[in-house]
Amino acid sequence: MQITEKDFDGLTAVSMEWGDTWRSKEGRFSMWEGETLSFQWGMAYWFSDYPSVFLAKQFLIQESCDFQICMDEASDDFVIVTNFRTVGWRK
Repeated sequence: MQITEKDFDGLTAVSMEWGDTWRSKEGRFSMWEGETLSFQWGMAYWFSDYPSVFLAKQFLIQESCDFQICMDEASDDFVIVTNFRTVGWRK
């Protein structure tokens, strides 16, 4: 299955720049599988359901981009943090 950047963008509910500014809200995010959430990533993408996360994850793997997945307890959404930036976020 080939997933395009447009597909990835369409799967996201919200996207924001990530980094140390989010460290003060660290408690609202819970990690899968005991990892420690990193604030060194450049971007965060929110997803409303797991099928969207699965497809987005496949896109990032296909693009050879590293990432982490966590839950945002405040919004009850999945979040992928990564250095990948969609066209709208590229500077």
